[in-house]
Amino acid sequence: MFVVGLTGHIIYAFIVISGVISNVHRLKMPGEDTLYFDTPGIYRVFHEYVSQIDGEKHRANKDDYQQLEIAVFSEITKKQIPLLQDSREDYNYNDRYIGFSIYKFQISEVGHYIIKTEHKGGSDAPTIVISIKPSLSSQIGRPILLSSLYSIIIITLTATIFLITFIRRRKAREYQRTNSDSHLL
Repeated sequence: MFVVGLTGHIIYAFIVISGVISNVHRLKMPGEDTLYFDTPGIYRVFHEYVSQIDGEKHRANKDDYQQLEIAVFSEITKKQIPLLQDSREDYNYNDRYIGFSIYKFQISEVGHYIIKTEHKGGSDAPTIVISIKPSLSSQIGRPILLSSLYSIIIITLTATIFLITFIRRRKAREYQRTNSDSHLL
């Protein structure tokens, strides 16, 4: 039973992490697009200076993102979501998507959000690919907590079943000894 619980915990964690990795929105900018975010939490904006979108390969300079003004708005409330500078964490996915994080933002409600970008220096600036994806830590925190709770329940259940079985066998042996001793009299 313990092995089943541990296997379930590992499978669940793998499913959650692979779902987060596949939940990436790629956008060609400048422009405007509406995205649906299915979970509240922290999202990160990446500048992909090597990318592929709609069958087209894109290459840009690492600093081209600085020519963009990026804004995120809630479609329902029309309020702008504050963007915070991010750590410039590099990432590379199969050498097809190479970039680094530039901003992060937090949403508290599931729904549609408008992503708007404009060039600071006019329309001569190059097309830039940005990707928006959930922060791994904010997306897996709850599932890991739930799977850990599941594991604790499985371990407790396994220990309880073991103890009950042990106690019943012990009582059965004592009963047999008592009955076999009474037959001797």
